[in-house]
Amino acid sequence: MNSTTDSPYSAPDSIAQDENAWPEGLLGEIAAYFFNQAPYPNKTIALAGAIGFFSGIVGQKYNTPTGNGLNTYNLVLAHTGRGKEAIADGAGQLLKAIVGAVHAGKPGAPCAVDYQLPGHFASPEGLMKWLANKSSRGFSIQGEFAAKVKAMHSLKAQASQVALLALYLDLFNKSGDGKFLNGMAYSDEAKNTAPVLSPALTIIGESTFDLFDGIDLRAVSNGFLPRFNVFSTEEPRPYLNPNVGAPAPYPLVERLRGIAATCASYSEASPAIRVKMNDEAKARLIECERQATDLVNLGNGNVHAELWNRAYLKAVKLASLVAVGVNENEPVIDLKAANYGIELVAQQTRWTIKKFESGDVGEVAGNESKQRAHILKAVANYFAFEMDWGNPDRILRVNGVIRQSYIQSKLATLPAFKDDRRGATKALKDMLMSMNENGELKAADVGEMSNFLQKKCTARAYYIVEPNILEPYWPESSTFRRLWDFFQTVSH
Repeated sequence: MNSTTDSPYSAPDSIAQDENAWPEGLLGEIAAYFFNQAPYPNKTIALAGAIGFFSGIVGQKYNTPTGNGLNTYNLVLAHTGRGKEAIADGAGQLLKAIVGAVHAGKPGAPCAVDYQLPGHFASPEGLMKWLANKSSRGFSIQGEFAAKVKAMHSLKAQASQVALLALYLDLFNKSGDGKFLNGMAYSDEAKNTAPVLSPALTIIGESTFDLFDGIDLRAVSNGFLPRFNVFSTEEPRPYLNPNVGAPAPYPLVERLRGIAATCASYSEASPAIRVKMNDEAKARLIECERQATDLVNLGNGNVHAELWNRAYLKAVKLASLVAVGVNENEPVIDLKAANYGIELVAQQTRWTIKKFESGDVGEVAGNESKQRAHILKAVANYFAFEMDWGNPDRILRVNGVIRQSYIQSKLATLPAFKDDRRGATKALKDMLMSMNENGELKAADVGEMSNFLQKKCTARAYYIVEPNILEPYWPESSTFRRLWDFFQTVSH
């Protein structure tokens, strides 16, 4: 199964930067505000900020049709200097306006100050105490998120980091009406924390693409990465916005004040409002859930399948946020809102799958998944381009053979190999042997090599047994547009 091409969802890859991609209602208005006040406006970053900001406010008081809270985990990936700080700036200004510090003389909503949580939690105890004693709902804008994710997933992670990761995993599913996050007990009873009713933690994690260098498949298999909406943008930085820091429109502020006050009233005596859906949306979301479940089941636990694991939940949360933004008094998911959530999640999931398939994840010593991906990428580039007639390896290439020495020359200096405790040469040989044993490669024998080169040759070389494994790595600039355009010409 190729999860990248066989996805049951249809969503344009450019949806996050499409100027028409703002969702309807209040959520779209918040995104537009974040965009318009940013020093370097970026639609993807603005949308991520709006979703995190709005779900931080409404995540506890409103539930999906299936009874889950509307808190979200959001990962914002962009190169440095591209405007990620606009999320914190926009959120801060909008909260001040809601509280009443900007629009003088107008009644504010002081409760709104509780919706912005700290940007860093050093331990699970600190996070638990904040949720239990200060605010059980809100958004946490976490800068330099890559370092935090790497610390929690390191093989040498401290116990506090492992426990914090476990708490983040648990909190994602605890925001539904009537659910409780269990308290913590210590030998020192003064440190004990009480259970928290329906805690709704929303995370907005900001990072460069380096985040993927320090994680591996465990970040998928443990459910951490699949919980996140992944907003990535490689758009060039625009010129400085002359309207940077512009105040929020008063109609937007006034409506958010009312919603903030409503959401602050959540308690056992004032339970959550469950979002409804019309028949068209219900049918579409059922279809989404079944297709995602089929992908998970067909994948037998592989990374691609696991990344679809929470696609339905994320889609229905996003659709519910759109519905609340359209009508907070009687929110109803319609087909347009359902499609918006489904398509955005599908686009993001396919992008993340592509990152894993291309080998751009986990640049750490000894990471076998990364080492395999590097090898396949090097092999794909070898076969994808014509060689000069004078190149002695040209005859090997047209027969579908690649020398081990060629692979080693391309990969030995990469951290995944050179920092391996076995040494680059041994690590590469071991991985090639493993791929040979798995049936992905086949060693060419000495006789074949000598016959191809018309001279005695003892160099180790390999055939690709199943060329399809190279497809995710096949370069777009190849002499042969498609993988099979080349392999149909192979003589062997």
